[in-house]
Formats: sequence, C-alpha cells, structure tokens
Amino acid sequence: MVIREFVPLEYLQSHDKSGMPLSKEYRIFFLDHQIIAFLNYWDDVTYDEDQPDLTPFMEIARTITSRFFTMDIAKTAEGSWIIVELGDGGVSGLPEQMDVRAFYEGLHQD
Repeated sequence: MVIREFVPLEYLQSHDKSGMPLSKEYRIFFLDHQIIAFLNYWDDVTYDEDQPDLTPFMEIARTITSRFFTMDIAKTAEGSWIIVELGDGGVSGLPEQMDVRAFYEGLHQD
C-alpha cells in the first residue's frame, strides 16, 4: 500500500466532464538527466505565465537511476512547487499539445 500526504494544489478549473478539480501541473520528460520536454499537464486548461524555476527539479533528476523518465510537478495552494509523481518515460502519457513526431525524433540517438 502507498499513502501520499494530501497537499492542496493551486486550482485552475474543474474538468468539463468529470467535475474533478484541475490544478497547475506540468509534465517534464528527462532523457539522460536532461530535460527534453516541459509541457502543461492538462490539455484543455488555460495556464498563466507563472512557471517554476526548474533548477531544483533538475538537481533531483540527476539522482534518479533511470535514463528516461517523467516528473510531474505542481504548484501548491501556498505557492511552492512540489513533485507529484515520477514515472517511467516509456509509459507516461503524451499531452495532446505535444508534437509527437518531433518528440520521438528527439529521442533517437546515433
């Protein structure tokens, strides 16, 4: 069993179908500990210009023993940024706004 601490997140809007509250979240894709994509987590939500300083998240990413992974981060209701989840990059969903072809071409290494 996994138990997570409840942390109130900055509310953006409610999901138009489920009514679930959507918070200010981003998905970061890392390859070899470098950011290769930084995207809004929610496709149908308007985000403001306020984005996190990625430096502390890049420092944490260097400690992850995986070549390809995602880090979902969110802004708390108090205004700080936290990691919500780490995931295997091979099974993490790609947001609709992502240029999928360019993303996969970027993964190709000679």
